[in-house]
Amino acid sequence: MTSSVPDFAPAIALRRALPLLQCPVCGFELTEYDGGVPSRRVRTLGCSGGHRFDTAKQGYVTLLGSAGRTSGGDDAAQLDKREAVLSAGHFDPLVSRIVDAVRPALGVGGVLLDCGAGTGFYLRRILDSCEGAIGIGTEISSAAARRLAKAHPRAAAIVADTWRGLPVADGSVDALTVVFAPRNAAEFARCLRPGGLLVVAWPGQDHLSPLRADLGMLDIEKDKETRLGAELKEYFDLDEGASSTVTSELRLSPNEAVGIALMGPSGARIGDEEMRRRVTELGRDAYAATLTVNVSVLRKR
Repeated sequence: MTSSVPDFAPAIALRRALPLLQCPVCGFELTEYDGGVPSRRVRTLGCSGGHRFDTAKQGYVTLLGSAGRTSGGDDAAQLDKREAVLSAGHFDPLVSRIVDAVRPALGVGGVLLDCGAGTGFYLRRILDSCEGAIGIGTEISSAAARRLAKAHPRAAAIVADTWRGLPVADGSVDALTVVFAPRNAAEFARCLRPGGLLVVAWPGQDHLSPLRADLGMLDIEKDKETRLGAELKEYFDLDEGASSTVTSELRLSPNEAVGIALMGPSGARIGDEEMRRRVTELGRDAYAATLTVNVSVLRKR
């Protein structure tokens, strides 16, 4: 991803988001140490409990608890493929739907938390549409966080593990998005203010068909919708009128077919070389796929 974000912008974004963050070990407020002048990089965050967290030179900070991370997340090669597919516009109908859902909750100057933000593609598009909104993107992958830090001048990049807890203060967030990423309903509810908005995007049963069958990709879990509802209903009320399914017919080049196939769980299971072999064997100039994504809009009770 080519970014026009200035080198000092990640520091400004991180300082702006700092009052919303908390220590992942003890939950105390974080403050800046040895930060230097405002236009320079933030070097260290720390809390009154004595815990310190150095920032990376790219501008992101790792805020993991003492248990560390559950996985390394996507590597640079996987992220390259994801960004190429997203930048080609294939997921733009989904982007538009998410932006429309989130914009009213942010207004001017609201706070958005994007969990599992990847390279910051969706976060960037939302912030572009919401004047003055502050963004926080979390990612388990350090490779993704390096790109996330350059996604938008108002977006702070944090390495955090959704499963083990988010380093975000209670009730500090106006809207939270999770797009094809892990969900932690209790943590989402803790971070959101009362009445705050949660937008969850997840694949429908026919997502990426017939490409999924053509390339032997992993099937969508049949009980995914039931599980999603059970996870969230304890803390959130579904806005059925605002929720919908986004569908779009895609026509993909062979390289795009490989890229879109490797963006999800199939990428880790099958791998680049094998996926390319399957595409080569089919020998087509173009591949059909249907974008089918459910967008659930919920309110915290």
